[in-house]
Amino acid sequence: MKNESKTKQGKISQVLFSFHIIPLVFFGIVILFAGTQFFTNSMYTQVEHELKSIAYSIDLLYDTAYPGDYHLVEEDGGLSLYKGDVDLNLDTTLIDKIAEESYVDITLFYQDTRILTTLKNDKGVRLTGSGAPKDVVNDVLVNGQIKFYENVIIFGEEHFSFYAPLRNADGTISGMIFVGRPKHDVNRAVMQAIIPLIISDIVLIILMSIITSGYMGKLVHDLLAIHSFLHDVDMGKLDGKMDSHAQKRSDEVGDISRLCVEMQRTLNNLINHDALTMLCNRRVANAKLKTNEIQTICMCDIDFFKKVNDTYGHDAGDYILKQVAGVLRENMRGNGTACRWGGEEFLLLFDSKTKEEARIIVEGILDQIRALENNYEGSLIPITMTFGITDRSESEDTEELLRLADDKLYNGKKNGRNQVVV
Repeated sequence: MKNESKTKQGKISQVLFSFHIIPLVFFGIVILFAGTQFFTNSMYTQVEHELKSIAYSIDLLYDTAYPGDYHLVEEDGGLSLYKGDVDLNLDTTLIDKIAEESYVDITLFYQDTRILTTLKNDKGVRLTGSGAPKDVVNDVLVNGQIKFYENVIIFGEEHFSFYAPLRNADGTISGMIFVGRPKHDVNRAVMQAIIPLIISDIVLIILMSIITSGYMGKLVHDLLAIHSFLHDVDMGKLDGKMDSHAQKRSDEVGDISRLCVEMQRTLNNLINHDALTMLCNRRVANAKLKTNEIQTICMCDIDFFKKVNDTYGHDAGDYILKQVAGVLRENMRGNGTACRWGGEEFLLLFDSKTKEEARIIVEGILDQIRALENNYEGSLIPITMTFGITDRSESEDTEELLRLADDKLYNGKKNGRNQVVV
């Protein structure tokens, strides 16, 4: 049985784990993945809006501060980007400040050539003179599109890049404006923001797993308690106790445990009690006698019971048996056990009473039996009883003790009934 319980516990635990813990972990992973993707996409979208806003702001600032068209002038062996009459290469303060405060890189292209830029090499030299990627040139410079790219390679490093065409007054495209941010910087910021989300998700999964495991552990414990209880009932052990925790549950498991206890009580009544009188039956009486804890016994029966059946019918006889059983049960409460021995015969088992103490109790019982008003369907049925009492002082042998009590009952019958014989 012990191995069987372990096997069942293992099966139950595995099933509950499969149906609760695994889906919980899976759901947590899905939520984490979906949340990470959503947050990452949101960050990328935000970067796109920021770069676009900065690009428009720079374009507007240059148009406002320096009226005129963009054009390229070759001076002293170098190229300078003019807007109107102003050489933009002479003062990079504007784009440098914007780039510093916004954590972006800025470039003004004339056609596809990088002329004015905040991009610098390791020595701090601005990386001018280089060209733009071909797909960018085609999208922006040729087709006039405003375009955001997530993976433009600029000097060996991936950038989030926003490109917009620079237009002259007549609408012609003279170049491009680029605003970008290194992709690893954005991804690092994304990871820094996601890490608390990941930690929170993992902690939540762990907490929910602990809570679920605790609940499942109690559920398994209570189910096994019910199983053990029912096994005892199946084996004929009807005095077992149901686990109190299982009975206190307010769910279906608690209902089942309480129904099992009620079933045990019903079976106990069916097996150990007489169906008519609800007194203990002969099986219980024999079991108690075998323990040798009973000190005094009393055999008794209803006088002229056959006459009651013959005169008033068997239903009236059953009524009388119930009346007598009620008196015996009430008087034996706290003193011992009243059993139906068979037919109209009863056996009273006194746990620790002497013969004299038992006699006093039985005399009281007889007085109450005589005083019963047995009104059955309009007929008063007077009854009396005869009792024979003996104890362990007369014999230690149970069978002999029963025989002695029966002899005294027989003697009472011969001597007129309606009496107690000691």
